[in-house]
Amino acid sequence: MSDKERLVEEAPGEVDANSIDSPNVAATDGLFDEEHYLDGNFVKKIDGQGRVLMPPEFRKFFEGKPLEMVRCSYDNCRFLKLMTKQSYLAWEESFFQEVGGFKQSDPAMFAKKAQLRLMKEPVAVDGFNRLRIPTALRDYLALKDDVTFIGLGDCVMVMTPNSADALLNGPEIRIEASAA
Repeated sequence: MSDKERLVEEAPGEVDANSIDSPNVAATDGLFDEEHYLDGNFVKKIDGQGRVLMPPEFRKFFEGKPLEMVRCSYDNCRFLKLMTKQSYLAWEESFFQEVGGFKQSDPAMFAKKAQLRLMKEPVAVDGFNRLRIPTALRDYLALKDDVTFIGLGDCVMVMTPNSADALLNGPEIRIEASAA
């Protein structure tokens, strides 16, 4: 089984705001061709203004697209999820799919959507191929000198090298299918 097939097969049935899950299979369907698949990991220096040179492999994917960066965490590991606005909207919608879709009149759904929107910030790559990470997001991760980028299909996980090491060397993460 190829990595692409495994990613699609292992897509979780339940999405949690504090997880590293990608949007559901329907939202990512068609994004797994070679040109639209982010892979690899890179450590880059960040300057005092929060600018970091984007890896060329990721720069090409995000070029000319509106971008969103979302605060996330998993098991005390904080990270940012960088994605196109289109991928963000699909990810956001995946929270409501299991309950029949977003209903504007439902106060809980309305509050959840507001919570998701408060977790994100628009970002951009400048003319020098640098991504500027806003101060609030740098503070959230306690970014100082280095940033780790990890390609995850249609998004990039952004974290400190220490968090990446903890994720790599920590306990195995098990994903269980949700009850259907």
